[in-house]
Amino acid sequence: MLSWEGCGFTKEQVVGKPFWECPWWSPSQDLVDQIKKASNEAAAGTSFRAEMPYFIGDGSQRIADVMIQPIRDSSGKVIFLAPTGTDITDRKQAEADREKFVTLVENSTDFVGMCDLNGIPFFINRAGLEMVGLDCIEQARSTPVADFFFPEDQPAIMNEFFPAVMEAGHGEVEIRFRHFKTGKARWMAYKVLKLTDGDGHPVALATVSQDVTQRRQLEDDLRRLAADLSEVDRRKNEFLATLAHELRNPLAPMANMLEVLKRANVDSGTLEQARDTMERQLHQMVRLVDDLLDLSRITHDRLELRTSEVELAAVVKQAIEVVRPHIEAANQELRVVLPEEPVYLNADPARLAQVFGNLLNNSSKYTNAHGAISVTAELVDSEVVVSVKDNGAGIPFNKLRDVFDMFTQVDQSSERSQGGLGIGLTLVKRLVELHGGSVEARSDGEGKGSEFLVRLPAAVAGSDLPAPDPANEPESTLTRRILIVDDNRDSADSLAMLLEITGNETFMAHDGIEAVELIEKYRPEVVLLDIGLPRLNGHEVCRRVREQEWGKDIVVIALTGWGQEEDRRRSQEAGFTSPWITTPS
Repeated sequence: MLSWEGCGFTKEQVVGKPFWECPWWSPSQDLVDQIKKASNEAAAGTSFRAEMPYFIGDGSQRIADVMIQPIRDSSGKVIFLAPTGTDITDRKQAEADREKFVTLVENSTDFVGMCDLNGIPFFINRAGLEMVGLDCIEQARSTPVADFFFPEDQPAIMNEFFPAVMEAGHGEVEIRFRHFKTGKARWMAYKVLKLTDGDGHPVALATVSQDVTQRRQLEDDLRRLAADLSEVDRRKNEFLATLAHELRNPLAPMANMLEVLKRANVDSGTLEQARDTMERQLHQMVRLVDDLLDLSRITHDRLELRTSEVELAAVVKQAIEVVRPHIEAANQELRVVLPEEPVYLNADPARLAQVFGNLLNNSSKYTNAHGAISVTAELVDSEVVVSVKDNGAGIPFNKLRDVFDMFTQVDQSSERSQGGLGIGLTLVKRLVELHGGSVEARSDGEGKGSEFLVRLPAAVAGSDLPAPDPANEPESTLTRRILIVDDNRDSADSLAMLLEITGNETFMAHDGIEAVELIEKYRPEVVLLDIGLPRLNGHEVCRRVREQEWGKDIVVIALTGWGQEEDRRRSQEAGFTSPWITTPS
């Protein structure tokens, strides 16, 4: 109850004054008017009650539950008024705080909920209900907490996590909540607090939990990316080791044969064997380098197909002729079944032969001696389907999707002993796709052989194949004046020796300045010009020659190990004559 002493007033400030003029209201005219009006109503017999502000002695404002009751005599006449006031400031503050809390909880995007000790929810905010696919709190009250989790997660939560919370008073774990309508998982940072009564006895469990699904997804993506990068790095290291191995393989027999040639009294049979060995090993090195260059061109979209109408049988025959020595050396059986009628493709014949050659080479490598390899083709609707099949080592099921990845080798030990960089099938896939087709690998598992199916769009044969151009027929051998420009003296000397054997007159220069001087001095018909020269590079040498009247008709051929399309473009702009020579050739 309000009293003048409790409010910090004196008796003189209160006694003898009308109630509305007392110091509880006097600082505010509005309050004075409200109390006066209420007093008049009470005097007329109507009770008054309201929650209203009032003042205390220090000037601060509080809230009271104010009542003014009329007191009647036995006849019912109002003889005096009985005003009372009860301070409710703390209660109103608690109600305001509670209202703020409820608003905060209901507007929160977190999952906020409470359940009793039996695991039955009695409160979940709107955001929480939406997260788990419940429509109202009544549904939640009939759903045990255990059902909010997936069956495989329930034992850990109910038997381990909750007992730990009851013991420690709180706990946190990342766990999946189950959406009751879609069944989808939502990862949550599940934070649980034990609630107690005034005596410290547990009465309920409360949670404020955040959705961490996106963060978990990002972490998973980062882990996968790290794993992918690690795998790429592993493959790169394996590739470099394999490359070094594969380049050393041809060098050893070439070095041996060179030593043989140094010996005196070498008979013609030994000389021929040495020559054949060196030629084979050089061809192997060139093929390795060519595969690398082709892969680089395709990866950077610099490979241009020279398409024409070609007959499938001719392309397959060309591929077989390249691989036949390997197949015959292994005593493998090769069966070829092609359509009786000609089948035409709009394709680059060289690149398509490379596709089938790589597939046949792959089959031969992974098929034991006396094994069987087949090439079959058929026209299916508007597609040509070519199958290259063997009864060799096969492909494990978990490797079928990876065989076309760069630097992938199904059996590294076998691959290293047989040779190869693990890029042959990558080239096959890229080249087939450039032709608008697709390639698929099939196998029943290790030791059960493999099959590669190439699908290509067939061409409608609307005209005869073009007749050979007489201009492209080989010319008879002529003696020419040739200048060789190369800073690698061994390369220049060996090339000069070869050209002189065929009846040509040769000169040599080993840097760009010397090349310009000798071209002007000897006026050669042909210049084989290296690009990477000291003192003056090959491009600048060619430009200076072309600036002279006597140099406009000289055939200048680039002699270089750089084989990218951009290198060809720069050489053509400098004035080189096409074609050029990519070393080694």
